[in-house]
Parts: sequence; structure tokens; C-alpha cells
Amino acid sequence: MKTRNSIRIWGSFVVVMLSLLHLTAISRAQEQKALASDALHPAPQTRPLTACSPDGEFYALATPDGRIRCGKTQEGAAICTRYLCHPRAMVFSPDSRLLAVAGGSDGSPARLKVWQVADGRLLCQVETGVGRDPVLGFSSDSILLASSGDGIHINFWQLPKGTLQGSLTTSGAPLTRLAFSKEGKALIALFGDGSVQRFPLP
Repeated sequence: MKTRNSIRIWGSFVVVMLSLLHLTAISRAQEQKALASDALHPAPQTRPLTACSPDGEFYALATPDGRIRCGKTQEGAAICTRYLCHPRAMVFSPDSRLLAVAGGSDGSPARLKVWQVADGRLLCQVETGVGRDPVLGFSSDSILLASSGDGIHINFWQLPKGTLQGSLTTSGAPLTRLAFSKEGKALIALFGDGSVQRFPLP
């Protein structure tokens, strides 16, 4: 009788352990699936983006709901409010005339928009790949705009029409900043792993 009870107990224990192992495997599979989904469809920006023009005259504030408010720092009043789904990166041009914003996620097309600061007029918009942390950078003459795409490519947009001038391939490390050289003949890319790459302009 004791032997039968022991067999039943061990049998129940084995069943419980197999069930736990099965649940653990399912949990891991679901976690891996969620991570893969996050990589393909990054979560929207959860905090407001802020930027100030190089001359200190203008500010911009982009909220997670897509509202982009631009105004004068002296008065604090908004000049205009524009929209872009899930804004993720924002930068003023060196001459403080233009504002570029990149955004898009959750299945919506990834877009890059450029506005004139003075009157809020949309200068151009293009559809482009936007990763989890896109990076933008203007050339010193504000004619070229560089944008990181899927984490591997950097695109160059000719303004004011937003024409794709060319693209280049990076090392694949996460980008942290894009800057044009003083003479305007090269792009400097800084990466999260501490590396730096210098690319001739296309």
C-alpha cells in the first residue's frame, strides 16, 4: 500500500513539474515574441520632446499625442501647433529657420516633416524608416537634413523639397548623434558604443 501511495505521490509530483516546465516554456516564448514585436514596432514616445533654436529665439515642444507646438522664448506664446504621429526626434536648423521632426510607430507610416518656424508652413514631408531612437542633423547651410532610418542606414534629404539625395550604411551600432563637418563635405556619426564614423557626403 505504501509503495502504491508513493508511486501516486511521485506521479503527481512529476505531472506538476512537467506542467510548470511547460508554462515556463510558454512564458519564454511569449516574452521573445513581445521583444521581436517591440523591435519591429517601437513603443510611442512617452515623454514630451523639447528643442530650442540655436539663436535662442524659438522653442518647440512635441507631446506623445502628436501635437508639436512652436513659439518664441521671449513671450512664451505659441506661434503655431502642428501634428506628427508619435514624434521621436526633433531639431532646429542652424539658422533657426526650420524645424524637423521624425516620428511614426504602431503600424503608422514613419514620416519626417520639416516646417518653417516663422509661419509654421510645412516645407516638406517624406516617408522614411524610423527606428526606436531616430537621430536628425542639419548641414551648416540648412540645405541638407540627415536622418537615421532603420538603425543601419542614414538618409540625406535635399531641402526645401525633401528629395532623397543619397544614403549610406553604418556599422549597425545605435546612433546617438549626427553632425556635419564645418566645411560641409562630411557627416560625423557618433554611436552608443563610443565609436565614431566620418562619411563623405553623397
